[in-house]
Amino acid sequence: MLVHHSGNKSKEFFYSYMKLILLSRTFSYAELQNFVENHFFKGNLEEYGTHTKEQYKQALQLIQQEINR
Repeated sequence: MLVHHSGNKSKEFFYSYMKLILLSRTFSYAELQNFVENHFFKGNLEEYGTHTKEQYKQALQLIQQEINR
């Protein structure tokens, strides 16, 4: 998936992004988190600012809730 990295990303963006990853790969929650943080954020959650980081964390919580159901 090609992602334009400029601008703030929303919780909805990250939720959709991670759902696509889960559809295409067999990842645990920890593996998903590691993958996104290493590939999207390049290992630095501050790479795109605090707003984007907080939106990512909120989306990650939604994904975790879905996995734990």
